[in-house]
Amino acid sequence: MGYQQPAATMHTDLEADAIGLLGATMQAITHIAPAVAGFLFTPFIVSLAGITAPLAYLIGFILVLMLGNTLAQLAKHMPSAGGY
Repeated sequence: MGYQQPAATMHTDLEADAIGLLGATMQAITHIAPAVAGFLFTPFIVSLAGITAPLAYLIGFILVLMLGNTLAQLAKHMPSAGGY
């Protein structure tokens, strides 16, 4: 096997401390916001969908899975340091 450099000596274009505590907190909030909204808007969705609410959630879940699969395949071919 060939010699591999330690990760600490590899050169990247990423800057150290480029994002602070506030930026990291805002990024974390944007990642959890859709899940929180799903829980908070459930009564509103059920009031509109009625007895078909479980079917609406199932269809939405399937759509999100398809989108997630597409994004995962895309990320394999075009990886980035920040999100998609």
